[in-house]
Formats: sequence, structure tokens, C-alpha cells
Amino acid sequence: MTLACIRQASSTLILVGGFYDSIRRYFLNCHEHQESKKITAANRLLAEINNMFDKKRCILYIDGTPTMQRDFAHTKRLDKLLEVQAKLETEVREYNNIRTKMRHKTIMYLARQLFRVNPDIERVIRTTAEASGWNVIVAKGEAEVEIGKAGGIVYTQDSDMLFYPKIKTVICPFDGTFRFYDKSVILPQLDLTSEFFTVMGIIAKNDYEEDFYAGEMEEGNRDFYRDRMIDIYKELVDIKRDSFNVGSLSGNTLIQAILKAYVSFMNAKTGKRIAVDAYENSYSIFALQQEQTLVEAYDPRSYEINLPALYLDRIQNYPRYFRD
Repeated sequence: MTLACIRQASSTLILVGGFYDSIRRYFLNCHEHQESKKITAANRLLAEINNMFDKKRCILYIDGTPTMQRDFAHTKRLDKLLEVQAKLETEVREYNNIRTKMRHKTIMYLARQLFRVNPDIERVIRTTAEASGWNVIVAKGEAEVEIGKAGGIVYTQDSDMLFYPKIKTVICPFDGTFRFYDKSVILPQLDLTSEFFTVMGIIAKNDYEEDFYAGEMEEGNRDFYRDRMIDIYKELVDIKRDSFNVGSLSGNTLIQAILKAYVSFMNAKTGKRIAVDAYENSYSIFALQQEQTLVEAYDPRSYEINLPALYLDRIQNYPRYFRD
């Protein structure tokens, strides 16, 4: 789920998102049947948002139906959740045999990892927000895509939003502070146009495709993705300087031409035979803001994921003093 709000100030459209951590904190110990508890959690969430933004001048955006383009990320996320759930079940079983502080800490960590914003939580947030005076829009597909169409300034945990052509600035919450990414400052420093920058987002690993030209990630290399982005940037600079003639192209046509030039350049460099169509999903999202919705329960494994509250209940009556 993406929670965002839009405010119209003069001629500037301001978009605000990025409250996943807060949603998890308030809803972590809620069961689906505990309606009043969920409403209380939603009210606490909205109070936090209201401290930052004026609901009279904002619109809340919430994700709609899952999309075909994001199926790649959804499948990986579901695989991870099932793995986490299996570990959590084992830890809870072992904890009830021998209760230790370390095992309790592990269970709480895994419970947070298992959390997801399901349609029921989205419903409670939406109805509670509307009842308290918020204007809420449920996107047809991804809220990010709707925001990308509108453009402006975005407050979000997802810095990939900056790759949408109409997005001007991304503000990311970071360790109690904020990081500002202003495209009007970044692009001149990189010596890239907006179209080249969007292609950077298309070809890097994202929620829609793999990075087809990335090497093997060495174990323990925390800088792998950062270094890969630097490589992609240098590759695009080489293309821009040595082999790419923009001519009269602009907008999506130019983005597509840059993407084709990059694939040709990298195939020659690596000996691979990647087709431009391999980036179809990323191109549709970042360049065109086009998506194809799927039926909501398109992966039956979704029903196998339990709520974290189920496991937290099993350890609720833990002793004050633990065995070392």
C-alpha cells in the first residue's frame, strides 16, 4: 500500500507518501475481527499524518487493484513472506519450550517482517479517513502511477518515484530526518536530461524487472546496488557523449530511443542478447504510466499468509524475567 496526499498550493501540486512503517507499528497486533482496535490504529495513524499535513488541503491516495507490471515484485515478496512465516512458527514453538530474551527479540523481528498491508487494513484506513474528513482516492492500480501522472513533489520511502518524468522532487524520511532529492539540482550535476534519467530508472533493478546486465552479487557486499547505479550512470554518459544523436526527439519517443541505444551498447559490451522488450514493464510504468490490473486474489498463496497478531498472541504471556 502507498499512502499519499496531494495538496494544491498556488500552481504547485504537492504529493506526500511514505507511511508504511507507521501503518505497521499501529496495526501489527490487530486481528481481522477486531474492528474497533483497527479503527483505533487507523485514527492514530491519521493523527500522525495530520501533524504533518492539513487534511483540508490534502487528498489521500491508496493503492487499488494489483497490476501485471508489479507481479515480479509481488511474487518475490510472497516468497519472502512464506519463508519468514515458516521461521516464525519454528521460533514460537521453540520459545514456548524455553523462553529467552533473544528468542523473544527474534520473534518480534520476524513478526514485523511478516506484516503486510492487506485489503482489510486498506479498507479500515480509507473508511476511517473519510469519516474524519479526509478526501480519499483509491487508485485504479498503483498509487505511485497515479502520482507519476500528476507530477510534483513527493514524500515517500520509494526514491524510484524520482524517475517519473513529471516528478520534480522526492522527500524521503530517513532516521528521524528527511532527505531531499530535487531533480532540478541533480540533473545538471549529472549532466543528464530528464529522459536519460528516466531510462536509468527503467534499466536498474526495480519492482518490475531485474537488472539484466548486473554481475553476480558477492556475499556481504552492501554497496552492490549503489555501485551498479554508478556503473549504469557511467554507461549512459558514454552513450550520450559518443554514440547518441537526439535530433528532434523528445518525451517518450526520446526515452525509447535512449533505451534502444543502451541495450545495443550493452549487448556489444557484454556479449549478451537482451531484447528491448525485456524492459516492457518498466518502460510502461516510468515512461508511459500505463498498467494492466489483475484480479485481486491472483496468487492463491496469499491466503497462506497469517497475520502477525496470531503469533504474538501465542507469546503474549511471557515471563518478566527470562532464562538466559
